[in-house]
Amino acid sequence: MSDYTHKKYLDHDNWVRYTEKFIHRFGLNDYITHLNFSSIPFSDIFVQFLEHEKLEREKWRQLAEDVKKNSAKYLLKGPLHPHKITGVDLLHEEGMTGNGAKAIVWDCGFVDNRQVNFVATDEDQIKYPEKGEKYKRDDEHGTHVAGIIAALKRSGAKKGVAFGAEIQPVEYRGIPDLIERIKNSDTKIISASFHFLLNKSDVRQLDLLMEELEKNDRLLVMAAGNDSKYLTEELSPNFYQYWFHGMWFGNHNAWVMGKKPEMFKRMLLVGSLREDGITVSRFSNLPGVFSQDFVFAPGENVLSTVAWDKFDTMSGTSMATPHVSGLLALMNKYYPTLTALELKQCLTQTCDPFWEDVDNKFGADYKADVHGLGRINAVRAFEEAERLSKMNIAAMDIDSNSDEMEGEAA
Repeated sequence: MSDYTHKKYLDHDNWVRYTEKFIHRFGLNDYITHLNFSSIPFSDIFVQFLEHEKLEREKWRQLAEDVKKNSAKYLLKGPLHPHKITGVDLLHEEGMTGNGAKAIVWDCGFVDNRQVNFVATDEDQIKYPEKGEKYKRDDEHGTHVAGIIAALKRSGAKKGVAFGAEIQPVEYRGIPDLIERIKNSDTKIISASFHFLLNKSDVRQLDLLMEELEKNDRLLVMAAGNDSKYLTEELSPNFYQYWFHGMWFGNHNAWVMGKKPEMFKRMLLVGSLREDGITVSRFSNLPGVFSQDFVFAPGENVLSTVAWDKFDTMSGTSMATPHVSGLLALMNKYYPTLTALELKQCLTQTCDPFWEDVDNKFGADYKADVHGLGRINAVRAFEEAERLSKMNIAAMDIDSNSDEMEGEAA
């Protein structure tokens, strides 16, 4: 861990030194009017980048020093562990497990791994590796995502948010596959982490998906994407050109889904935070116009399941999304009477303002289109679910007593 934090410090130190040398050698005047799709001049972007890297360098310097002084607390669940950042580790300490919980994972690349309880309706959903077979990361993507939700291994960092949960995989081939799975499943939580292109003629599929989500009380938790952009209908500069030719050029599915804003009632977008839990990943898309349905979770260098029953790290909003989905699946297990929308409400209303640092050295002003609703807080979300569940039960008792009194009066 000491080597890792020191390397991260050196990475940012190198960027600071390189950028300072570049600015000193070439100046910035030539970049003021440089061709750019942003309203911010390139000259300003260089300066912003330099200041950002200086802050990152200082964060990792302090963390590296702390790791040297207090290495023991970092071994299994230190501040760099995703469960520590969101409070999931505290739920596990209280004895909460995912046994009995369920989640649909709509993704690509499912490889058999005995640490994940895959329940597939079609055998071709899962690849069973043959001896000596090699896999690319894309081949293992769905397995990695599934492990973040439900990996069984109990040692240290190698367990999922809802470890032991049942994973129902849906290999992405199109929206109809998900609709079919929804019809044949009773789980409320769907985790989606992938890109896709949607033909203009297939827009009706979004309407059908919305109908199924609504009819069956489902929540679609979706990766915001790794395009380093705000989520708007103009995410791609060539949007109108592609639209004219009958194709949505979707940098990410969240943007495509945004063409049906009514869907966001049944959706939750997830952005990625760095290992420190307080910095947005450079690759992560930002909330933009979808700030009221957008949360953040750890998504960099996340350890999870891959082929051959092994574990490896990956980064992306794809990794942040199952952290959120896993927590929702866990909440659904312990509070099964709450609807999917109530589970979403409990999660989104209890997020932490990660942009505020405790010592205010690195704090930033809140911007909805950048920070969305904040970073998920597992403990507070469970507390809100407990409160709402009790309130619903009390309301049901009142209604029941009223019905009985009306019956007696009749």
